[in-house]
Amino acid sequence: MSDKNQKNASQKGTGQNRPDIRAHHEKLVLTFLRRHGAHSKAKIAHHTNLSPQAISVIIRELEKDGLLKKEQPVKGKVGQPSIPIALNPDSAFSLGLRIGRRSADLTLMDFLGKLRGQKLVTYDYPTPGKIIAFVRNEVIELLSSIDETERERLIGLGIGRPYQLWNWLDRLKAPQDEMAEWETFDLREELSKFLDCDIISENDASCACLAEQIIGKGQKTKDFAYFFIGSFIGGGLVMNHKIFTGIGGNAGAFGSLPMGVEPTKNSAQLIDHASLYLLEQHMKDEGRNPSILWDGKYEWREIGAPLSDWIGEASLALARATTGIEAVIDFPHIVIGGAVPETVLDEIVRRTADAYEMLNTQGITQPTFSRGTAGPNARALGASLLPISQSFLLETTEFDL
Repeated sequence: MSDKNQKNASQKGTGQNRPDIRAHHEKLVLTFLRRHGAHSKAKIAHHTNLSPQAISVIIRELEKDGLLKKEQPVKGKVGQPSIPIALNPDSAFSLGLRIGRRSADLTLMDFLGKLRGQKLVTYDYPTPGKIIAFVRNEVIELLSSIDETERERLIGLGIGRPYQLWNWLDRLKAPQDEMAEWETFDLREELSKFLDCDIISENDASCACLAEQIIGKGQKTKDFAYFFIGSFIGGGLVMNHKIFTGIGGNAGAFGSLPMGVEPTKNSAQLIDHASLYLLEQHMKDEGRNPSILWDGKYEWREIGAPLSDWIGEASLALARATTGIEAVIDFPHIVIGGAVPETVLDEIVRRTADAYEMLNTQGITQPTFSRGTAGPNARALGASLLPISQSFLLETTEFDL
C-alpha cells in the first residue's frame, strides 16, 4: 500500500474521497488473505463483495508495492489454471517489545506473522534503565538476521506493557522508588533516539488478545472473552473481530475483577487468585527456585504439588470471573491463554469448565471454554503485530465463506 494511500486512510472527515475508499479496499483484500490464506482473484472478489475489475486493479497495485505475490497455478477440470494470490512474507517487517514484570522480549516479525528472531531477558523487576539497555544491546543483532533491503521495509515497533507498571508492587516485592520512575518516563521518546521507525504502545494483555484475534482463535471466532495468565492475569474483549478496549483503555482488565464480598480497599481480586506470581510464591515457600516460570522454556513437569494447588485455585477463580463477564456481555466463547505450558493450560481450561458447572449460573448462558492457540508467546507476538495491524488490516470485517 503506497504511503499516500496510508496517509489518506488515516485522515478523518465527514466522508470518504476516492483514495480513502481505495485504501479501505486494499486493507480489505489484505485482511481477507491474512485470515483465510491464498485465493484466486475470482474468489477474493466474491468474498469481499468487490467487482472483478476492482479486484484486478487492487491486486495489481498491491503486487507493485510488493505486498502480494502469485503462487503456482492450480489446474482445474475446465478452462485456464487458477492462480492463487498470497501475502508476501518479506514485504514488511515489524519489531515488538513486550515488557513484563519478570521478563521482557524483543521480537522481529515478518508480514505473515512469523517471528524471524526473538531475544529474552529476565529480572526481579523491570526498570526503565534495564529495558532501554536491553533494546540497545539486542536490536542490532536482531535486525542483522534480515538483509539491508528487508530492513528498509521495517514499518514500526509495537510495545506491549502493563498499564501503570508501578502498581501492585507489594505482590512482587519490588522497590517503590525504582519502579516509580515509570510514572514519568517517556519510553517512546527514549526508544526513538536510536530507533528510526513509528512506535506504538498498548497494554500487554491487549497485545496477547490481538495475537489471539489475528493468528489464533479469532481467525474463525468473531466474539470471545479472553484471559491471559502472566505474572498478573489480564485479558481482552473481542467483538465482531475487533478488540474493545473502552474509553480509558481498561476494558478487559479482568485482573481487577472482585473475588470477595468484603467492602474494603484490600478486597481480593482475580489477580490475587489466578496469577503466576502466586505460583512463584508457593515454590519459594517450599524452598524451590521459581526461575523456570520466566525462562521461556515452559518445562514445568517437576514443579509438583505447588503447581497442582495453584491450578485448582486459578480455575475456580476463572470460573467465578466468567459468571460476571457473561452477566454483562453474553459471550459464546471464553478463551484462556497464558505464559504456561500447553498441558498446564489444558488442565486449567478443563477445571475451569468443571468449576463453572458447579456455580449458580441461573439467568446466564453456558459459554464454551477453550485454550488459546496463539501460545505462551502471545504478548510478544501481539506487540509485533501492532504496527502491521494498524498499517494494513481491518478489524471488524466478517467474510462469508
